[in-house]
Amino acid sequence: MTKIEKDSLNWAKKHILRKGDSDIFPRPFELDAIIAEWDIVMQELRKNDIETHRWAGPRRLIVPKEKHSFRIATQLDPLDSLILAAVIYQYGNQIEERRIPTTDYRVFSHRFSPDQEGRL
Repeated sequence: MTKIEKDSLNWAKKHILRKGDSDIFPRPFELDAIIAEWDIVMQELRKNDIETHRWAGPRRLIVPKEKHSFRIATQLDPLDSLILAAVIYQYGNQIEERRIPTTDYRVFSHRFSPDQEGRL
């Protein structure tokens, strides 16, 4: 059974409050209720086995992309957004350790380097 650590969930909360869960959709109203009862929500989320977690259905909408095109935009359930951000924080360093070193100058993507304020 794999559990989410308390530090990971607290970081995820900071991350979502700072950056939001999407650059397309408005902030979910449920987030205010989650934050208001954070200690209770965090205790419940820590009971989950993330290997068998049942993800809620996402919100999907068609949004304009250019004059004559569109794309499908997805927004996760607010609790799932917190879980995903916590998992990224919890396991990000292990993934980063397996990547090509920056000294090889062959990486063309962002590196994992979270701070205590919720930034990646």
